[in-house]
Amino acid sequence: MKHITLISLLLLTQTVHSQTDSLPLLRYHLSGYLKALPSLTFDHIADDTYGLYIIHNRINQKLEICEQTTVRLEMRNRLFTGDYISLIPGYADLLETDKGLVDLTFNWLEEDELIGNSTFDRAQVDWYGGKWEVTLGRQRINWGVHTVWNPNDWFNSFNFLDFDYVERPGSDAVRVQYNLGNSRKLELAVAPGKLANDDVAALRYGFHLKTYDIQLLGGLYKDNIAAGLGFAGNLGNAGWKGELSWFRPYDSFTDTSGRISLTTGFDYIFSNGIFAQVGWLYNKVTDAPLSAGTFIYTSDARQLMPFEHTVMVMASYAFNPLLNANAAILWEPEHNSLIVFPTLAYSLGDNLVASAILQLYAGEVLDTYQVASTSVFVDVKWNWRVK
Repeated sequence: MKHITLISLLLLTQTVHSQTDSLPLLRYHLSGYLKALPSLTFDHIADDTYGLYIIHNRINQKLEICEQTTVRLEMRNRLFTGDYISLIPGYADLLETDKGLVDLTFNWLEEDELIGNSTFDRAQVDWYGGKWEVTLGRQRINWGVHTVWNPNDWFNSFNFLDFDYVERPGSDAVRVQYNLGNSRKLELAVAPGKLANDDVAALRYGFHLKTYDIQLLGGLYKDNIAAGLGFAGNLGNAGWKGELSWFRPYDSFTDTSGRISLTTGFDYIFSNGIFAQVGWLYNKVTDAPLSAGTFIYTSDARQLMPFEHTVMVMASYAFNPLLNANAAILWEPEHNSLIVFPTLAYSLGDNLVASAILQLYAGEVLDTYQVASTSVFVDVKWNWRVK
């Protein structure tokens, strides 16, 4: 059934595309990319090496109807092979997991050493009318303002280390925005959960104060009452951003304490073109990180890193129009854990970019400080667009 649905949606969009010449009120846009992402992970604890190889195709479709309505349908298609398929139990089932209210993720190929997976992470209708904007369906609700961590991103929290998913996940939600004027906006978003106590519903009020954009949040985050604050502006010649979210279980509100997730950071462009950032994240953790296994981590707005405190230093520099370098270092002081994350990108031609990426993890493992693992990635990406 899923295969039939996929084929029908693709045929429908192609039919609309063929009609755009005769119907000027319909404008269809088609774009995407194709990338190869081979990687090797060196497990220095087990003294072993694992390979994972991914072919990643993304298709973005947008249909503009008159001036008021837009329909978006976007999907990612990936083909996996490598050691992780046999090493990680239930790897195919993990890829097929869809956290949304509607199941839009499926495996279309499952062999011993090969898995094909597709997911629709955008399937939404936008309506614009005067000061109103209403969005229905699977969408990205991005309320985060900080560059690295987003405690205010209640609907679509993500892992900073997951560089392959630049679009970020979507939520099955209803979102209503009202423009109050003078840089003020009021938003209401509701995302029913698939599981019990998994609903997210919140109000956001955004406004401008002197040189700062500020937002206030309040609502329900899963089984918690939640409140949040975010800001972005300048402090002298440097940019300054921050976010704070507070969560407290509503079914035991009087006899439990709340949890805080807090981040702030500064960014600055030097005269030689180097763009530098520093940041700090605090979040209460459920378990202290004791081994390299804690680096395998799924993001949650209440706990964006598996450490109570994380300090980040990051810098980027364009050597020339073709060659760019970026490096981030994340440090956790309690156990002196370290994540080194450099990237080197080079343009091979129009819409074709090759990147070399390293992720190194070091920390205390069994009372010994050592490099736990090193992962090396090669990312070759071709962007395409049909005008």
